[in-house]
Amino acid sequence: MGGGLSKIIPGIYVGGLAAARSQMQLEKHHITHICTVLQNTVEFSRWSKIPNRKQIVFRADDSPSEDLSKFFEDACFFIHEARVADGAVLIHCACGVSRSVTITLAYLMVVTDFSLAELFKAVQGARHCACPNHGFMQQLLDFERSGRVAMLREKLFSRFGEWPAERRKQDTDALTAAIEAQEHFILHGVYPGEEPLDGLTPSAMHAADPEGKATNPDLPAPVGKLKHTVFTVYSDDKPRSLEEFIASRCPPEDVGTKAEDK
Repeated sequence: MGGGLSKIIPGIYVGGLAAARSQMQLEKHHITHICTVLQNTVEFSRWSKIPNRKQIVFRADDSPSEDLSKFFEDACFFIHEARVADGAVLIHCACGVSRSVTITLAYLMVVTDFSLAELFKAVQGARHCACPNHGFMQQLLDFERSGRVAMLREKLFSRFGEWPAERRKQDTDALTAAIEAQEHFILHGVYPGEEPLDGLTPSAMHAADPEGKATNPDLPAPVGKLKHTVFTVYSDDKPRSLEEFIASRCPPEDVGTKAEDK
C-alpha cells in the first residue's frame, strides 16, 4: 500500500517509506526536497538520510492522539521554499496514507482557496489510498476554523512573495482535475480511464441505465440506479457515519448556526 509516488500538484508528491528509499523514483520525479514524518522506533530503523537532497524530519506516530498540527508551519515553509526554487518535494510517512497526507492537506489549505473538504477529495483523487486518521482530520478542521490558515498564508507570502498567477492556475487546474476524478469514482466505482467493474463495457452500462439520460460517452455510466455512497468513520473504535462524526465534532453554536441558515 502506498509504495509509489503520487503527484498531487506541480512540485508536490506523496508517498511511503519505500518511495523515499527508491533512488529510481526520486530521480524520475526530480525530487529535490524530502519531508519525512515517521515515529521514533521501528519506522526509523528502516529510514536513513537520503544523500544530495534537502530534508526535514518530523517525528510523529500515526495515532489520533498525536499532535501533527504543531508541525504545520515548519512543514509549509519547507515545502513552499522548495517550490519557489522550482524544486519538487516528496512528503512521505510509512505508507503515504495518513501523516504525509495530513501535512499535504495543511499546505494546500494555506496556498490555495480550496476548502478542506474539496482538498480532501482532490488528494484522494490523486492518491487513492489517502486517508488521515480521525484525530488528524479533527486537527485539520480546527486549523481551517481557527483563522490560523490565513495567518500562516500571510507569513508565507510575506517571506517568499505572492504565489505567481500562472503557478496558482497550475495548482487550481491540477486540484480541479483530481476532484473530478474522485467524484467520478464516487458515482461509478472506477476512476477515469479504468475498466468498468465486472467486465461491463461503457456501452453496456449505458444500455442498463433505466432513465436513459444522456451522459458523457467517454465515461462509464452507472449500472441501474445510483446507490447512495456511505462513508464510515471509525472514531474511538466505534463505527459512525461521516455525518454523525462531523456533527459530533461541531461545537453546539456551529450546529445552531447551520440550522438557522437553512
